[in-house]
Amino acid sequence: MTARIGDGITVISGDDVVFDPGVVRVSAGPETELEKTQPMTSMTTTRLVLQAIRLRLAQLTRGDATVKLLLAAILIALVAILLRQPGTGSSAAVHTESPTPTSTPAPPMSTRIPVAAKEDPAAVAPQAIGGRALAALPTAVVGAQLPEVLRDPSPGAEPGSLVLHPTAEVAVYAEPGGPAVAVLPPRQMLSPTWVPVVDRRPGWALALLPARPHSSGAAAAGWVYLNPAVQLADARMRIELNATTGAATVLAELGRAEPERSVLGRPASGHPTAGHSGARSFVAIAATTEGVPWLLRPLLPIAVDSARLCTGFFGGISVPGLPATSALGSLDDTGCVAVPATLCRALSNVPAGTAVVMR
Repeated sequence: MTARIGDGITVISGDDVVFDPGVVRVSAGPETELEKTQPMTSMTTTRLVLQAIRLRLAQLTRGDATVKLLLAAILIALVAILLRQPGTGSSAAVHTESPTPTSTPAPPMSTRIPVAAKEDPAAVAPQAIGGRALAALPTAVVGAQLPEVLRDPSPGAEPGSLVLHPTAEVAVYAEPGGPAVAVLPPRQMLSPTWVPVVDRRPGWALALLPARPHSSGAAAAGWVYLNPAVQLADARMRIELNATTGAATVLAELGRAEPERSVLGRPASGHPTAGHSGARSFVAIAATTEGVPWLLRPLLPIAVDSARLCTGFFGGISVPGLPATSALGSLDDTGCVAVPATLCRALSNVPAGTAVVMR
């Protein structure tokens, strides 16, 4: 039933009313201050980081595990966006020439001084690789499975103290002069990439890679061509996990009177060391702020907990190939193991690239 109550206005039923636009003109008065459209505040990088930290802290106080994991994934994505630099794709580096290092200087290390590598005229030249081919290669990051790369040729040997840092994406080769099999990036999440050098040839370094170990338990490895885009340093710290004695030790070497030591570190031994029949790995993601951009340092305690050693890229200090059961105990469902408070304090000062020997 309908009822007409005026020109252009008809009540159909209840509260339903029909307006005839040809007859009725509906207009509004001037907007009030509350009704006016307000401009949005620009979302700068700093604002995004601060908002992410506030959200993370708020969720941590509620103890919802699902929300924590979701928020952690959001934070990782945010960090990846912030760390991504333009020009790392097709212009990354063609190995017919020496790649130009990025503008970010090498992280200052209290126990090591990075030195840019020099090309050796006697070295076997690397195979030329273009930007597209480089981008198509798998990236050597924590948690990646790289079946095409080499195995650590001497897992039971002394790791030495020489470490390597790429200041830009560099190719990893199967052998000097051989095909490229992976890409080593300058960072592992927040940490700068530092990897142990376990063998040398003129102009080349065989380095352990921050990827999952092979099925045999040996660490992933690959050859890196030494040029000014690569830095070398002497790392004088190491971690030892002894499954027999149950000891977990962080060793700091303050000095050594050895004729074979150079400014670029002590070379790795190619022979098994007495008492060392396990595997060797290294700290791929550290809890130190050295080399971390100041803007991202507030995220470091959230992303990397120095009270935990982990095999993955998030939740603690990352050590690829950490065994399921070690001197510290068994890994939990997240691939991490808690460490004692005294060891935690020592691990908080261990930089990326520090060798880990599992006896």
